[in-house]
Amino acid sequence: MREKGFNHSEKTRNKMRLSAYKLKLKNAIVGEKNPNWRGGKINWKKFQYADKADWIKISKEYKTDHPFCERCGATGEQVHHRDFGTENHATANLQTLCRKCHRHIHLEIVKEGRQCIQKIIMKV
Repeated sequence: MREKGFNHSEKTRNKMRLSAYKLKLKNAIVGEKNPNWRGGKINWKKFQYADKADWIKISKEYKTDHPFCERCGATGEQVHHRDFGTENHATANLQTLCRKCHRHIHLEIVKEGRQCIQKIIMKV
């Protein structure tokens, strides 16, 4: 008698992942049917800093005053807006982070958004 479970080869597992991904893409709601549809136009100004030269100056000054990551204590490489905006450059709204922690913060926000969407879908 065979043991429970089956060990697929790495090649087979990759094929299975790819077919699941393709199925997910096939069933994705795209274009005008997507609830996030905004007419096919992106407002890029929303994602740009009002004055990039000022931001560069502010972020350099903040990094010299706060040289270490405020989460893990490593060397701080990037300045992050706590409110995720691009307009509020007050020192209370800024924090120095290493790349790993900065990426982790933004991934947490994406995960939280996905979880909210899943909860909404489950209720419907």
